[in-house]
Amino acid sequence: WKECNLAKLEEEKISLSRRYSGGGAVYHDLGCTIFTFVNPISSSSHSSSIIDANFDILISSLKSLGLEVSRRGRNDLVIGDRKISGSAFKQTADTHVHHGTILVNTDMSKLSSLLTPSKLKLESKGISSVRARVSNLTDYIPSLSHDTLLDSLARQYSPNQTSENIDDYIESSPVFQRHFTQLKDWNWRYGSTPEFSHHIETRIDGIGCFEIHYQVNYGKISKIKIFSDILFPDLIDAIESKLCKIEYSVSNIRSALDELIQAEHHDDKRIVLIEFKQWLLYELSL
Repeated sequence: WKECNLAKLEEEKISLSRRYSGGGAVYHDLGCTIFTFVNPISSSSHSSSIIDANFDILISSLKSLGLEVSRRGRNDLVIGDRKISGSAFKQTADTHVHHGTILVNTDMSKLSSLLTPSKLKLESKGISSVRARVSNLTDYIPSLSHDTLLDSLARQYSPNQTSENIDDYIESSPVFQRHFTQLKDWNWRYGSTPEFSHHIETRIDGIGCFEIHYQVNYGKISKIKIFSDILFPDLIDAIESKLCKIEYSVSNIRSALDELIQAEHHDDKRIVLIEFKQWLLYELSL
């Protein structure tokens, strides 16, 4: 909720995954190359030296293609003042994982719109990403492709090596399937997120004023309170009861309010519910 526009993801049927390594949200399409270094570690290993060695490979690979790349901070690669790559890290007892993105020819309009979160007033214990100006590698070398980049990375990693397709092997692996299932599971993607709250308000002409406070915990609306001066206070109780405890998403809120509308036989109350639904869904989709 802090990192991307979930309503737009849902509308465009774009999948959301949540990685083990944390960090900010990134947008993947076929113009974005993803790399992963899996390094064994020992008692004498230091994560900083492992990371430095990995970045040396990345930078050497990109420079061999004619790109003036440098490292900025712990996580990023830049060309001038433009970010072209970001990284995240995860360490277990015996393994260090360093993975990240390289923007080759990503759809920047999609990246911008999908990584712009809702303008709702949100108070959260989560940490926000640091936004940066980004560029594609094709802005500098128009003919550059994913395959060319892969071969360059492979040669820098091992001089006699070229990239090879191991998709079939990976997809048939029980370990891959276990993690693939975990990473797309709702409880992992949404149910483990930090607690946060929203506050929104409006005045709907001819209907009345609404002020909504709600709290989201483990991906579900845990508490909701609505203040309003509408003529039918019983509707407020019904809305609060219907929305509390549901999974927090535009589609779930739409379905819950549609059920209320369909069950309501009083014409004036139906109008209030319809206007309220249209306003709330619009706010959540900004």
